[in-house]
Amino acid sequence: MTVPDPAAGTPSKRSWLLIVSLAFNLLILGGVAGAVLTHGGPGGRRGPFGPADPLNLGHLIGGEQGLRGFGRTLPPDRRKALHVLIEQARQTIQPLRKVTQQARADALVILKAEPFDSQRLDKAMSDLIAAESALRRASASAFVGAMGQMTPDERARFQGWRKAHEHDLPPPPPAAPVAPPPEPK
Repeated sequence: MTVPDPAAGTPSKRSWLLIVSLAFNLLILGGVAGAVLTHGGPGGRRGPFGPADPLNLGHLIGGEQGLRGFGRTLPPDRRKALHVLIEQARQTIQPLRKVTQQARADALVILKAEPFDSQRLDKAMSDLIAAESALRRASASAFVGAMGQMTPDERARFQGWRKAHEHDLPPPPPAAPVAPPPEPK
């Protein structure tokens, strides 16, 4: 005959602990799934090879939180004019985005390669910085061009609309930690 282990608890106590454990695991799983859906997975929109547009200028132009979303509040004729500007900007920005993504991918390949080649990585990082800079310049130029086509009233309304919708934007990238200079040997 088997003697029940008093340390194991009663069957109802074990069942209760299993239910609590399952609920906790589902809570953790839900949090991870929510983070992935909201922020795009590990590293989110930020990371060591961060966003193609770290100043969120893309959101100012074509995103729902930017000019495209604001355009929906304009009368049809003004909406159409703004839509034309956004599409022109997209034609310029899309190829630059692809170049930036490729430069990022190239840098990652070099970073993972063995034996490690610091000169190749340095060149790849310079290329990535140049690609990101060109993308940011084009995004900023498109935004400035669109603002130049708006009336003073529309620019003021855009600022208020943007402020009201800033909770929809992804957070800005965190400031990079500044490492102290190495001590001389």
